[in-house]
Amino acid sequence: MTGNNTGRKTEKSFGWKPSRPTQLPSSKRWKGLLDEIPRNGALYGGFIACVGANNVRVLDRFEKRFLAKTMTVAIEIKPKIARWINMERDFRYLRDSHGDAGARDIFEKICAQLLAAIFSSDSHPIKTFPGDEGIDILVGDFSKPIEDYQCKYFLDGIGDSQKKQIRESFKTAVDSKTYQMKKWILCVPCILTIEEFKWWSNWRSKNQEQHQITIELWDGEYLLSELKARSIYDNLFDNDIKLRLDEIYTALLEIKQRVCDEIIVFIKDPSQLGYQEAIFVKKLECAQIREIDGCKRDFFNAELSEHAILSKRNDASIRMLQNLKFKVFSLWQDAYRLEQDAADGNALLGRIYDRILDLDTTTLNIPLHEMNIFAKKGILHQWAEDCSIGWLSDYRIKLEQYLQGEVNPH
Repeated sequence: MTGNNTGRKTEKSFGWKPSRPTQLPSSKRWKGLLDEIPRNGALYGGFIACVGANNVRVLDRFEKRFLAKTMTVAIEIKPKIARWINMERDFRYLRDSHGDAGARDIFEKICAQLLAAIFSSDSHPIKTFPGDEGIDILVGDFSKPIEDYQCKYFLDGIGDSQKKQIRESFKTAVDSKTYQMKKWILCVPCILTIEEFKWWSNWRSKNQEQHQITIELWDGEYLLSELKARSIYDNLFDNDIKLRLDEIYTALLEIKQRVCDEIIVFIKDPSQLGYQEAIFVKKLECAQIREIDGCKRDFFNAELSEHAILSKRNDASIRMLQNLKFKVFSLWQDAYRLEQDAADGNALLGRIYDRILDLDTTTLNIPLHEMNIFAKKGILHQWAEDCSIGWLSDYRIKLEQYLQGEVNPH
């Protein structure tokens, strides 16, 4: 840890230089440890001090009230979206997701799960096979009359073909020599039209009277309501959406944790940092950069974060930091090719700052809470301090001229 950097720095070749002493204010300039800054392991290492408690304060990424509101929304969004999905999806979703053949099989499995929830171990799906005696699912056993459930994936209503299938299935069941029925239930995913229901009513009435068997219709609306009432609907219909919601929810919680862990040190009076003679500051002055105080704060956070990461001596974390630094250098390199001025570097620095903000949670995101957004911007000035980047065309020559008093940027 060093104090002010007052010496001239020679040009360095491109490369990551973790051996450069971290430029944090010297202990001689800072009078005591600031109690309001939390000690987070090596994050501050017990060496952060200030000339007074009014000079430094710790900022969360967002104000606490806003953070609390944001996280409340994050926690509530999952069930709200789920409820919205529940109102929208019906059995057409099966065909859209699995095609006609797949939808028929899944519809029968859905009916089987529903009946198992209602009748427990008395419910038995029958394997589809020639000679299944007209049973898809039965309730009871063959020692006495059973309830026979027929599952027909008639999604688009009941036309002549569907009516024929209903009559044939019922006849097979009623003529069976293997079992007797007390109830025959048709399960379909559609809702009948007036004409379809008229046909059903007449057919049902006729066969109930003729065979002395109770006949019922479980249509799509009734099946959905029963599935929802028994909390089966979500898993059967929306498992893919549920998984995506879980991913979103987990990501939101990770963001919450990152925001909570992230600590940004905001220096109210950057002159206390002692960076007035630092090379990166001279480059900013030479390029007529406005708001240099903000850049000093960024540099300080970058130095602080780097010290915290390096002090832990974790190879994976150090490698992530190194890669992050190279990515930030690449952002400067790309922007420098497109936009460089001989006298004013504000546009170039602003462009790169915008890119860093845009990529903060994607390309530049690393699972190290020490590395906040200020620190990522500060990496630019670390590169500048190492004489690897600048803000003007021919920035090396311009810096030499400025340091020798040959150029007055003002």
